[in-house]
Amino acid sequence: MPYIYTTLDNKNMHTTTVLSSDLLEFLPSTAYLSSVFSTKSVNSGKWYFEVVFNTQLILGLAYNSTELGVNLLIDANTQNGFFIKSDGQIWGGGVNAYGNNTNIGASLLNKTIGVQLDFDSGKITYIVDNVKYSPYSNLTFKDNIYVYLGKEGGTASGKINF
Repeated sequence: MPYIYTTLDNKNMHTTTVLSSDLLEFLPSTAYLSSVFSTKSVNSGKWYFEVVFNTQLILGLAYNSTELGVNLLIDANTQNGFFIKSDGQIWGGGVNAYGNNTNIGASLLNKTIGVQLDFDSGKITYIVDNVKYSPYSNLTFKDNIYVYLGKEGGTASGKINF
């Protein structure tokens, strides 16, 4: 897999978002709708990264068209990317991957979530407790993909390892 140095982007985040000084941690905030993109995007190849869900967080593989600071949960069928919440619910790409109000069956709080993005096969895989969940396959990506972290509710925080 190719290596690209990236961090969370302090120039491409909602004004209420708070990041660590190394730009790898989405810090606790009670501000409504905090969110941030990664500094780099990808559009080909195979990619892997990990996120620790410290509290209620939304992790996304988002197109640049995703608006920062909006409630993504209002439209679970968002066309703006592919998302997973701290309760394990997966949605995006125009469909809720496992049907409405369903999830992978586990809370992601205080867990490290692996994310595999494979442009060649059009597949996204989430790895939780050594179990792989591949809700999307044969995808055609319409644009570059950024990593997105956003607040689900309460106080959101998480750390990313690119």
